[in-house]
Amino acid sequence: MSEQPENTAVYSDAAVLADIGEAYFRGMGMNRDYDKAFIYFRKAADMGDAMALSRLGTCYEKGYGTQIDMAEAMNCYEDAADQNDTTAFFKLGDFYFDGVADLVQKDPARAYECYLSGLMSAYISDDSWTLPDIQLRIAKCLEQGIGVEKDLKQAYEMYIEATQGYLDRMDSGDVECEEELDFVEDKVLYLEKLLSEKN
Repeated sequence: MSEQPENTAVYSDAAVLADIGEAYFRGMGMNRDYDKAFIYFRKAADMGDAMALSRLGTCYEKGYGTQIDMAEAMNCYEDAADQNDTTAFFKLGDFYFDGVADLVQKDPARAYECYLSGLMSAYISDDSWTLPDIQLRIAKCLEQGIGVEKDLKQAYEMYIEATQGYLDRMDSGDVECEEELDFVEDKVLYLEKLLSEKN
């Protein structure tokens, strides 16, 4: 792991530290550096910043700038969700959706509850960036009847909303969501055909 940047000490605001961490995490205006991102997220999280806590969870989950530690990742997500962080809700939902060995059992109903909480958080905080990720997960649950009663019409509508969200992200330069965009566009066409045949 790289040494802590010397100028870190001049920053005392958690949000500023979290933003610097995010810049390193995404490679915005600088080279992507997960080691430095982790350092800034850790400092901001220790000061109570919810976004940094959530990002710290991702670092522990994926091994970005630190060792993989799923229990610590879940702790971070739970603490961030307690502060209504949108990303933390759907990350927790993913843990319950798939289950995590030796940590949490698969629980589709709990996963769906987390996704719904994330959806409400995204609407309240106007988090249009994370919103399509949550809409995609809810649509999958509704389409397949996972953790909730199957509802193809609601799933179709949620896929449409997710499509628009991913298109907006692509327009903003987020090419990393292209795979998700292709997926939801295919689902829209598939369900459109299926629903029209039923009517």
